Amino acid sequence: MLCNREIETMTRAEMTKLQTSKLQKTVKWLQEKSTFYQEKLDKLGVRPDELELADLTGLPFTTREDLAGHYPYGLLTFPLSAVVRMHTTGEAVPVAVAYTSGDIGKWLEMLARSLVAGGLNPTSVLQIAAGYGLSPEGFGLHYAAEVIGATVIPAGDLEPLEQLKQIEDFGVTFLAASAGQLLQLAEAARQAGIDLQALPVSTVYAIRTQVETGLTAQLAELFRADVIEIYGVNELIGPGIAGGCPARNGLHIQEDYFYPEIIDPVTGVLKAEGEFGELVLTSLGKEAMPVLRYRTGQLAALEHAPCSCGRTLVRLRV
Repeated sequence: MLCNREIETMTRAEMTKLQTSKLQKTVKWLQEKSTFYQEKLDKLGVRPDELELADLTGLPFTTREDLAGHYPYGLLTFPLSAVVRMHTTGEAVPVAVAYTSGDIGKWLEMLARSLVAGGLNPTSVLQIAAGYGLSPEGFGLHYAAEVIGATVIPAGDLEPLEQLKQIEDFGVTFLAASAGQLLQLAEAARQAGIDLQALPVSTVYAIRTQVETGLTAQLAELFRADVIEIYGVNELIGPGIAGGCPARNGLHIQEDYFYPEIIDPVTGVLKAEGEFGELVLTSLGKEAMPVLRYRTGQLAALEHAPCSCGRTLVRLRV
């Protein structure tokens, strides 16, 4: 099932053209509006209108330390009056992420693609056990699901046993939470003698900020349900940067909004197709806080071959 057929099945040549245009606009905007990037880009003599994707390797990396060092508003490229929401990461040294209404719309589009890939539709009942508040997971999932037309149960603050009761009471067919929260639900069910596999949940969305393996099969067995992973980098935007599909052959990156690279984590040199290294992401089209070449610290590889699900979006493999 596809949410945006035009983008999700775009040819590589069409995607490259779209990404190049967005990259040029993003860099031009940063040169004009970002005090953080202006000096770096001007020093390199960057001419945005002449940039190609291959030229990204000549642009500077951005690190979490850079983002944290400009907390909370130092990376804004729009006036605060244009910002409609702020989220932060939960670490001891926080990073703030600002969203314009345009950013919110783009984020919901990305999330909706992953939700639809897992089968969510207007007949679905989705319970969100992810957190609501300064962390972005709950709000993003909530509004994206409402855009699709699903019935949403915003159960993020409930204790595990209460979560399980809501699943039974409302006939929840789709469940979304972090992998850790899902394991807590499973353990609470075990201790209470609740048959987890007798619940009506058919699909579980596992929200991840780490691209690691091992838990998907475990969750599928515990819940006797399909598991779709949704990956995000909260320093850039909430969950939705990449998501799984029924083929279970890697996570599709929403590359019209985030351009991925894989680099050697020591030398910073670009790795070849299929080789493992550190994932680097450049935001394409984000308004309030665009970020160039963000080093995620995550080890992964990229695969551009079309997926058996029909999507042509590059896949993130771990």
